[in-house]
Amino acid sequence: MPAPGDEWFLGLPYIHKQEVSSTNDVCRLLAESGAASGAMVVAEGQAAGRGRLARRWYSQPGLDVTCSLLLRPEIEPAALALVILGAAWGIARFLTEDMRLGRRVSYKWPNDVLVDGRKVCGILTEASSDMDRVWWVVAGVGINVNGSPSASVPRDELPADRGLPVSLREVLGHSVDRHLVLRGVIGRLGEAWRRAARDPATVVRALRSFDCLLGRRVTLSTGLGGRELVRGRSEGIGEDGLLRVRTSDGRVRSFASGEVTLRSGGDPR
Repeated sequence: MPAPGDEWFLGLPYIHKQEVSSTNDVCRLLAESGAASGAMVVAEGQAAGRGRLARRWYSQPGLDVTCSLLLRPEIEPAALALVILGAAWGIARFLTEDMRLGRRVSYKWPNDVLVDGRKVCGILTEASSDMDRVWWVVAGVGINVNGSPSASVPRDELPADRGLPVSLREVLGHSVDRHLVLRGVIGRLGEAWRRAARDPATVVRALRSFDCLLGRRVTLSTGLGGRELVRGRSEGIGEDGLLRVRTSDGRVRSFASGEVTLRSGGDPR
């Protein structure tokens, strides 16, 4: 875990709120006001938590972990994908090693961490950048810890290609200390982002071992119910952080964003 004074030390200043619109909103205001890299916003509840593609993120007050972190990385805009990949790897390591969930943990590009194929964590990044410089990144993390997420998410907002979301309490069979989860995740995130900045290829290779899309038949679209971009077999994550898909004519195409749906008859492994 990076120590105080390290570029990737996280958690100071620490801001705790009972309820906010979303922790990303608060952290973005901190970024725009010049707050230092590493600032963290934690909330007990969110009135309008956000996920990707304008979806809502549902968390249960006092039961889950919702936080956002401010980063000011010295990277080019083209490398922004490494922020979300680093976050996914750090959280996957926390669940695999610290929560001792082992091979039950997987990663669904671009921003979901799963246990037993069910979503336990979502990541949302927002950034401000110029043509050749990133000014700041806000990384929001939501982890289902002690709640019952499948009861709080409307059925029409659930992707059809995977099971209901799940909490750590449900997969472990007992309640989990949220403070330990937050502290452990922050330590893993700092380590992961530091490694991603220094040796991005190593992080991508490590994350591939969690990749639940690798080798499977997928459809990529512009969003939930949006325009289809491609169908094919996932070739996994490239070293640039892009998803690679092999189409029926043998070409491999790369994508920086999109909504992935698993197709029937999919897993050859």
